[in-house]
Amino acid sequence: VIARKYLRSWFCFDLVVVGLDWMELLFSAGVFSMSWTRVSKATRFFRIARMLRLLRLARVQDTASAHLSMLLDNLQSERLNIIIDIVKVTVMLTGISHVLACMWYGIGANPLDG
Repeated sequence: VIARKYLRSWFCFDLVVVGLDWMELLFSAGVFSMSWTRVSKATRFFRIARMLRLLRLARVQDTASAHLSMLLDNLQSERLNIIIDIVKVTVMLTGISHVLACMWYGIGANPLDG
């Protein structure tokens, strides 16, 4: 049931986005010979497609958040509510730490002097 719903809704979009990621990988590896101008335009298109995927992820997160809040409203255990809040804060801090670490890695791996 879930697979059929996925095939009818997001499968085509995901297939296009993943296909574009593969094409970007093949272009960057030099499998296809194109001029740099065309490659840069294609890369820009790939980045835009990736941003669309992130927007989809944000929408999924909103849906998950709504389901979680509905679940929490139905729970009667204060102890379980506290545990869930601790897990949410821990996941949020881990995500923020990951993004900051990626940013510092990007700064350190930048080949430009300065």
